[in-house]
Amino acid sequence: FLRAFKSRCNWVMTAHILCKEIDPDHPATLSKKVLRDLLRGEMRYTGLIVSDDMIMKAVTDNYGEEAPVLAINAGCDLLIYRNETAARTAYETCVKAIESGKLSAERVLEAAALSRRFKQEQLADFSEPDVTKVGQIVGIPEHQEIIAKV
Repeated sequence: FLRAFKSRCNWVMTAHILCKEIDPDHPATLSKKVLRDLLRGEMRYTGLIVSDDMIMKAVTDNYGEEAPVLAINAGCDLLIYRNETAARTAYETCVKAIESGKLSAERVLEAAALSRRFKQEQLADFSEPDVTKVGQIVGIPEHQEIIAKV
């Protein structure tokens, strides 16, 4: 990790693995000891921290709906959900956690700022597609040939 960070790696994905030597109670994605103390503190990592899929069994079976709050509090800046229903549930959980004080709005804004900075620096300029030209791209004979081969 140190070598990757020194080469200016600007984002890292967590894993839902339990590193008992560092944090015997939480997998890396949900661990302040791993993300804040080790990554941000000791390793001085300043890039984006992205979770692995938050609806993997290692997380859902053991931490349920509290998982997104734990992940953001631990230091994740961007959470990945493989389906919209789970993402919406996580969003509602986070809203309630902010309202109750379990999750600070400042931490959420910090994560959003890191995510926004990453996108501005790394993604090509985005412009809305011209929907009037979709027919010139989708379903053309060249693509139909590829589909037939597949």
